[in-house]
Amino acid sequence: MRLDLALGFGDEGEVPAVPQRARHRPERKSAAIPQRIKQALASAELADALRTPDQMVLFFQRRVGQGAAGTRVARRQRLAPVERLGAYLAHVIDTHERSGLRAPLGIERSFGHLRRGRGTLRAMHPGQRAQGAVEFRDQGIDSGHGGTCRLGLVYRELNLILVHQKAKQDRVDFETITRRIGERAADIRVFIVDTKQANWSDPRFDASAPALTVSPMPIKRFAPPSGTLCQGHEFPKDEQYRRLGKLGVPVPDWIEIAPDTVLDPQQWGPYVVVKPALGRKGAEIHIKRAGRVRYRPPESFAEGHPARRAPLLAQRFVYTGKWPSNFRVVTLFGRALLCWHCEASHRYVPLNSRWDFKAKGGITVVSNKQDSSYTLARDPEVIALAEKAHAAFPDQPLLGTDIVRDADTGQLQVIECNPRGDAWLISSDMGRMIEQANGLEFASQFGALEVAAETLVVETRARAR
Repeated sequence: MRLDLALGFGDEGEVPAVPQRARHRPERKSAAIPQRIKQALASAELADALRTPDQMVLFFQRRVGQGAAGTRVARRQRLAPVERLGAYLAHVIDTHERSGLRAPLGIERSFGHLRRGRGTLRAMHPGQRAQGAVEFRDQGIDSGHGGTCRLGLVYRELNLILVHQKAKQDRVDFETITRRIGERAADIRVFIVDTKQANWSDPRFDASAPALTVSPMPIKRFAPPSGTLCQGHEFPKDEQYRRLGKLGVPVPDWIEIAPDTVLDPQQWGPYVVVKPALGRKGAEIHIKRAGRVRYRPPESFAEGHPARRAPLLAQRFVYTGKWPSNFRVVTLFGRALLCWHCEASHRYVPLNSRWDFKAKGGITVVSNKQDSSYTLARDPEVIALAEKAHAAFPDQPLLGTDIVRDADTGQLQVIECNPRGDAWLISSDMGRMIEQANGLEFASQFGALEVAAETLVVETRARAR
């Protein structure tokens, strides 16, 4: 059953489904060093670099033999800078190589090639031979272990475009995320663009640099100038269930209601939930006797009914207690930003047992309503299931996954992922309404903006093209 928030949606035209390349770009000159390639940190910035895990600095001793004192340094301490480098190699090049390395990369430590004044670290695509090397040359920086370090590292700048939609996300959130990305990732330049801005330009934007555009919801008018595009997209529920099923994510049994559909109550139970494959705001979700479920042609429904656009589905009813309840987990590229539990208002007639529909009328099966009760939840099983479910939609940045727990068996099942992305409840109009009514603060539950910044750094380095 659909347990969806009553969220408003615009009717304007939207950019087609993703993923896709935003625009074609001419090939770069492989033998040249583009202007966007910058020299790595100078010696004056060494202290800051060592305090910042994301900076691309690697040091090798000028003298290979360090004597007895050097042998007391633990091997894992000497390798730590190399390991930190691995996370950054996605967009690194050597100034003397003919072309750059592309992400993601595996790392081959070539300590056998260390010579006086020069070391080599080779980077490879997984399962392939080395494609190139990052070199470190003499620059006379004291390593602190009695030797001199070498810096000759350069990196690519990357573009990250965040597409904002008024009323669905507070722009201040995106500005905060931008600052935090800037503090941890000198290689990423962030731009915030309104989804309705048709003719966008910014003199700081380098169209020749790899780019990633992230829009939680479908874009309206903005056209990404280059690179990879990840945006929200509305998948019918039957497609969501198929994707989730392939990953082994549990969902309640379901079937599309077709002309020949006949449901056996012995198999499905006496009642099932009937819902539209494409529906919003929890509309047109009903409980129905399994033996009475019948197909109706789309034209038999009233204008505007979701069944005119997509089929109806019948789904096994999950009993969550006297009043319907569910969890909502908001994830950004598979990382949880918030998790709540909601239960329908007790003004509704309670369902005292699983199949007690006949005894009492006026029973609702939808829990996400404006007058429902919301509490923050930290159930690790629920969060892990939602993060796993996001893998079924790898190119949709923001999901609001609804999960139910059977009151009798305790089994968790996903009933919807809302891949359209109308789920930035940290600061959307609907999210703030729920916060105020229930005394909650979503942003502080898991440090949502910090998690978002960390996640976007990783995704930009992995996806920007």
